[in-house]
Amino acid sequence: TRLGGPGVAVLPVRARHLLRCPPALALTIGRTWKVGKIGNPGDPTRNAGAVILLVPKETNSEGRGRCFVLTGQGTEGFITDATAGEICREATPSFASRDYASGLELVTLRTAQRFATEVLALIARIGGTS
Repeated sequence: TRLGGPGVAVLPVRARHLLRCPPALALTIGRTWKVGKIGNPGDPTRNAGAVILLVPKETNSEGRGRCFVLTGQGTEGFITDATAGEICREATPSFASRDYASGLELVTLRTAQRFATEVLALIARIGGTS
């Protein structure tokens, strides 16, 4: 059952050719897996989702790992490109030591914390409780 709220999808990617265009891959994943809220045009929470992509260096023909936190339109206000980069850089030590599970856990946690902060701020703005 689809809840219709914000969402996060995490995907380790083994094939480098899938990442020729990370935003296009994230868009396909987001639409296929229905990540984020489906809303009407103008709804600020429409497409409030994020897709986390990781390419381990061992499976990348470039010989380096890649981490992406790609956001839907409704998420761009609180997870900017700069924030996404900071989130991935924080996990770099885990990725460098091949501890991909811990690295992905940290990236997912930081992304989820951004969502939680945004939801709490929205609740405060409308004066409700949850």
